[in-house]
This record gives sequence, structure tokens and C-alpha cells, in this order.
Amino acid sequence: MRAFHAFIFLAVTGFSGAAWSADLELGEYLAQSCLGCHQAKEIVGTIPIIHGLDEEYFIEAMYDYRDGFRENNVMMSVASSLSDEDVEALAAWFAIQEDLSSQ
Repeated sequence: MRAFHAFIFLAVTGFSGAAWSADLELGEYLAQSCLGCHQAKEIVGTIPIIHGLDEEYFIEAMYDYRDGFRENNVMMSVASSLSDEDVEALAAWFAIQEDLSSQ
């Protein structure tokens, strides 16, 4: 009976653990393209720091670029080339990176 309750709890709250988390290695690999513009220490022109950005916010922003709700030709092109898995991996990787702008 406890196993059944545990299953129901996980089904309702969402599964967790390494098998269900975003792929950090993929995120780190994909982020190398982002780091040419997005710096950890300073805002360059209008390019924001995305290190330490909340995962959900990052994902929403990328989907908004992909769907045309945010307009920036470079970011719209980048976002449209990424799969949902890619976006989630990038979001997870950048969320655990330190924003060095205040140091």
C-alpha cells in the first residue's frame, strides 16, 4: 500500500531524479555558442547576463523568441534552431552558473 501511495505522490507532484532532469552536459555543450555574446561579468550593449537566470524564465524567454513574441533577429534564429530538450538543458546549465556581475 505504501508503494502505491508513493507512486501516486510522484505522479501528482512530478517525477524527480537524474533520469528526469535536464541534461547538464548537453547544456554545457550548447552554452559554448551562447558565451560568445552573453558574458558572466558584464552586460555588453543590450546583451543581458544569463548566468544564474531562473530556469522557467529562461525557457519562457526562449519559447517567446522562437514563437515571435520577443523580437531580436539573432535570438529568434538561435531559439528556432533548438529543440525543447536543448532549451531545457541550456536553462538548467545557466541556472547553476554564477552571475559574476556584482563581484
